[in-house]
Amino acid sequence: MRVIGLAVIFIVSLVLAPLAADAQQSGKVYRIGLIGSGTPPPPPTDQGSLLCERLRELGWVYGRDFLVEQRAYGDRIERIPDLAAELIRTGPVDVFVVEGATDARYVRQVTHEIPIVTLRAGDIVQQGLATSLARPGGNVTGIQTLQPQLAAKHLSQLKEAIPGNG
Repeated sequence: MRVIGLAVIFIVSLVLAPLAADAQQSGKVYRIGLIGSGTPPPPPTDQGSLLCERLRELGWVYGRDFLVEQRAYGDRIERIPDLAAELIRTGPVDVFVVEGATDARYVRQVTHEIPIVTLRAGDIVQQGLATSLARPGGNVTGIQTLQPQLAAKHLSQLKEAIPGNG
């Protein structure tokens, strides 16, 4: 799970990195909206979050350059559109981070402009969240899992790595 977390941090930082110069020049505070099924943890600070730590390495300061707003839907996934709309109403959200493809689909009911990063997207093309892997289009990105082409490639690499396997 830590690898997935690091990958998401990387993706979110890629989404926000081009905005860094703007943030420092304009004084804008960018908002990251986290929506998940669990109880929201305490708000992250630059001392308590891998995401905040990575953004700090890029020169961002929590509270000055960005904030993280968290919402939890518990066992009522149908609440996601309301939670996303609430985050948008309370101030502009620059990127959403969600758990999976279903969560991303619910957030897309509210916005097609704000980037959505998923932790476990599955096959985003098959799920209708992207046109293709080469040119996804739309506003959804994230960790691509369950991709048959990747599984075949991983198996091929594994076979090459095992001595005497021919």
